[in-house]
Amino acid sequence: GFNIELNLATGLFYKRIALSIYSMDGKLFYHDVLKNGSTAMEQKIDTRKWPSGQYILNIMADNSIIVSDVLIMQ
Repeated sequence: GFNIELNLATGLFYKRIALSIYSMDGKLFYHDVLKNGSTAMEQKIDTRKWPSGQYILNIMADNSIIVSDVLIMQ
């Protein structure tokens, strides 16, 4: 999920975003929880060894889930 924590020592906010990618048959190909301590967040995912096809991208942040299709062509 998406969590915001207040670091009382520095007054900074931190965000956590869970990112998952599944094949169309439900196999988990990637999962990571991203934690941001700066103003920008970027995640690079190497898909070069994945089979070509359609995948489902789930982004969980706070109480929201974003679902999107991703097409990977090798």
